[in-house]
Amino acid sequence: MAWPYQAAFSYEPVGPRAYPLLMLGLMAIALLYLAIRPTPIVRKDDEPELDRASLIKIGLCTGLLLVFAATFESLGFILSSTLIGIPMARLYLGQGFGVALSPYNLVTALCGTLIGTVVGLLPGLGPINGVALLIPIAFALGLPPESALILLAAVYLG
Repeated sequence: MAWPYQAAFSYEPVGPRAYPLLMLGLMAIALLYLAIRPTPIVRKDDEPELDRASLIKIGLCTGLLLVFAATFESLGFILSSTLIGIPMARLYLGQGFGVALSPYNLVTALCGTLIGTVVGLLPGLGPINGVALLIPIAFALGLPPESALILLAAVYLG
């Protein structure tokens, strides 16, 4: 016979709803670093400046991620993704699909999905641990930012 014991806390596994909050936290840390960095960043001639329009886009992306995180449980994945996906695509003029569907990024997504499946098979490791292990590897490989994010998202969902 089981003994009905109630713990003072409950453990709930972190699911996909934590991913937008994780991304929002990382974006907030990056924005704080950009605002109060210790030494100025020396730009190359081919890099665009961080102007007012770019800061507005960063702020709108942060707001859209907050809306996604707030509506994920009540509306579900498809409706909440559509709710923020359309304004996000209009914000960046639909350029993301061309980048995401490039052959290099598709192979990166495939590799990330395979790595995520392997990490999911290992006992004691989950998708969040897989992402945490792959962040320094993605940096060491010198992946472009969009490819690194695609890799990490594929590992998380793989």
